[in-house]
Amino acid sequence: MQSKLRRPNEPCRALPPHHWPRLRALRDVCQLNEHLLGVLSTAAASGAPSTLGLLTQNSELWCSLDSSSRSRAAQIPILLLDLKFQDETWWNGIVRAASCRSTYEVSAEQGVDPWLTEFTRQALMLAWPSVREDRASAALLFGMSEPVAAIIGALAPQQVDHVSVHHSRAIRVRWAEFPVFWRKLLMAAQADDIQTLRDLHLYGLQLLGGEMLRAREMRCGSPSRPGRRAGFILN
Repeated sequence: MQSKLRRPNEPCRALPPHHWPRLRALRDVCQLNEHLLGVLSTAAASGAPSTLGLLTQNSELWCSLDSSSRSRAAQIPILLLDLKFQDETWWNGIVRAASCRSTYEVSAEQGVDPWLTEFTRQALMLAWPSVREDRASAALLFGMSEPVAAIIGALAPQQVDHVSVHHSRAIRVRWAEFPVFWRKLLMAAQADDIQTLRDLHLYGLQLLGGEMLRAREMRCGSPSRPGRRAGFILN
């Protein structure tokens, strides 16, 4: 007769789920992306003149972008804002200028849209702790070069606020010069086309990788060969 297996007195403990330590940063980036898409959608619906080609050439798509579509489009794992995250010279100049001030003024730049200051502060408040915890992850999430990551990670809280208030003119919508990318992103988000959205995520990472590679080669004095592009092109 087969012996019966005895049930242990204490229940078996399953392995705890593994959490990627930068998952919170990724969620925060996606939330900021969604906020940006909401602001751009509102701007397009207002009919106000804009110099952004991604708005003027895709105005109908922006105006019809509902909250669910914005949420889907925002899931691209890259911050859709760029604060000269690959320009080491600019950041060094900003830090030197801020260090020369005995106090940090709180008055904002004149003639700057409030949303620019808001997004600059939010982008920095996400990037600052991220580069301190994991520079490699921050490089992907924010499209940031290693030298700029080192500069931002070393900023004091007052300097972070100083950049937000006095240098918000530098912030840009990422890939604003590629309206076709934005059109594909908006169309795929509205159609809930998961495969196309995944392809766009990969394309965005390739664009980012190409930019970072060129920036590194320029720092090393060996500019990229003409014609070097990302792995596939949006038609």
